[in-house]
Amino acid sequence: MLLELLHQARAKLMAYHIRDRRPYKPSMIRSELESSIRAFPNNTIFLALHAETEARHRIDDRIRGVMRDSVLYTDQSTVIGWVFALTQEIARYQTQTSGSTAQAVRSTFQRALMGLESPSAHSVVIWEMYFDFEESQIEKEGKGTDSISKKQKDTCFARLRQVFLDGLRYLPFSKSWILRGLRFFDRDDGYGWSRRDLKSVWNVLLERDMRIRVEGFEEMLGKSDGVCRDRHRVD
Repeated sequence: MLLELLHQARAKLMAYHIRDRRPYKPSMIRSELESSIRAFPNNTIFLALHAETEARHRIDDRIRGVMRDSVLYTDQSTVIGWVFALTQEIARYQTQTSGSTAQAVRSTFQRALMGLESPSAHSVVIWEMYFDFEESQIEKEGKGTDSISKKQKDTCFARLRQVFLDGLRYLPFSKSWILRGLRFFDRDDGYGWSRRDLKSVWNVLLERDMRIRVEGFEEMLGKSDGVCRDRHRVD
């Protein structure tokens, strides 16, 4: 604990030199910060300052390298490390400064959430970030309504629907997640819930012993679906 506080004090001194435009060597700052990150990979002070330093010099791939080698290199990686990595990957994609693509962002999300024994698989924060990202892709495509093809739009909505269904399996305890997906796809533009989709949601919730009370849900699914109504009542 004392050693980490000393590293933080050093980081504050470096931040002072950087932000007040005092004389400093970027290579020295980078080296010292990377040593702090290796020692304390989940300290957000070091991670944020390192990202700020590299952004000034447009060497974004160095941040990727630090994340890969010092923060996300074992199955002991934490939600903090993944949130930082995802935030940086999304920022690179949005600014288009280092060739990041939407697929690179998705790949990072999938590693964080669906990697083998991932410690962040049940993180509501990261699943919400994933939902926000895919929703932003729909909005981005929608700005060019005249030129976007139906196939592209179908793909965007299919991705977001799959994110929700995947998240449902990892977050059966999160009421906010369930309601967000149900509300987003409660629409009349052809991209709302189909009977098949609703059955998938229903079955996942049944598997997780969730009690559901939704008016008219039984009629939407059909009365002969073999639902175990003695445990799960639908009003």
